[in-house]
Amino acid sequence: MNKFMGYQSSFHYYHDGDLILTAEETSYKVHRSILTTASKIFQDMFNHAQLSPEQLIPEIPLIDSPIELELLLSQIYSPSTLNLTWKEVAILLQIADKYEVEKAFQGCLQWLELHFYEDPLLALVFSESGKFRKVYKESSKLVLENLSKFERFPHFQRLSHNTQVKLYRRIFKYKKSIDEINSKIKFSHFFSGHTTSCPHPGTHDEELDYEVKLRMEYIKKPPLLSPSEAHRILFFDLFQTSPEYCQGHVVCRPLQKAFEEHIGKYEEVEIYGTRGIEFNGRKYIFIEM
Repeated sequence: MNKFMGYQSSFHYYHDGDLILTAEETSYKVHRSILTTASKIFQDMFNHAQLSPEQLIPEIPLIDSPIELELLLSQIYSPSTLNLTWKEVAILLQIADKYEVEKAFQGCLQWLELHFYEDPLLALVFSESGKFRKVYKESSKLVLENLSKFERFPHFQRLSHNTQVKLYRRIFKYKKSIDEINSKIKFSHFFSGHTTSCPHPGTHDEELDYEVKLRMEYIKKPPLLSPSEAHRILFFDLFQTSPEYCQGHVVCRPLQKAFEEHIGKYEEVEIYGTRGIEFNGRKYIFIEM
């Protein structure tokens, strides 16, 4: 349904406005002071606006579409991203960049922080466009989980060459590191760094060494596991495999540190929920802006 009624915007036509903007056949009666505060581009534009003899207030035609101007004005007057869609965020990013409206950029950022996991590739595209470093990093974690799938999507070509290269290099490093992992990481000397509350700590070394080797061999078998799945298999309940009388009270941080130094940093995905930042319990590789 068309949001606009006749020639006047049903959302942004204020009776006490002192300036009229037009987009195609739709007019918006707005407040000069509010728009000039939000955008230097508008400020410069309004400073050069001239009043014709038949006009009571200045009228400035714009080449933007009604939906573009509607979205921008909504962010300027009453910022809210609750009802935005992916398509509207794309439009808003473009017009916010055109008129240099920081409020609109912040609205896009807040929306992406809440929704990036729904479409991580598109979120990566938008975060690169808006220079949203945090969303860029978080969405890259999910894209790298299945890069072979995402690279076939049309949106992938909207990423800059630099971001595409960073994704390919990161996944190549992961694949190469998995192939080399047995020769690069020697297990036995890491277990001298484990801590335990077990009364028989000397019994752990051989058992843990054997368990890690089994898991390393498993994650190397084709098809290649996703980065988070490889990390989960290697470290999930790793030290619960010790004898029953030990009750699993074993921690071996040196091994996990060595694994991540070899393959690269892993982090959980930060999801912004109603209770603040939440984590999904898995760890992922990533790229940064």
